[in-house]
Amino acid sequence: MFRPWIRKAARLPSPCIVKYPVRSSLTRRTFTSTPSHLNDDSTQQSTTTNAPSAHTSIYKNFGRAFAKVFLGGVLTYQIIYWAWMRLEVDEEKVMKNKEIAGLESKARELSATLKKKAE
Repeated sequence: MFRPWIRKAARLPSPCIVKYPVRSSLTRRTFTSTPSHLNDDSTQQSTTTNAPSAHTSIYKNFGRAFAKVFLGGVLTYQIIYWAWMRLEVDEEKVMKNKEIAGLESKARELSATLKKKAE
């Protein structure tokens, strides 16, 4: 009763039939316990043959050198900055001491003139 109907459906092309068959891992049976996409040799070769990108390989090869140069530059900057600040502080001290010495000499002169007037 249903056999003629099944044969007709098998003979007539259906609009939902795909031209390119999709391979499913469910249809293939394997003897391994891991999934087939993990055992696929093409993916293992593609991941191992892919070279790291150029910008990351530079840091892998020369990362220590870059770090040494960067830290050396920071250290040099800090030493020069400290020396410059030390020189500025010393210069300000000298200028203040000169100003204080000048004011003290003026104060002595004024006190000397006041003593002369008082006598």
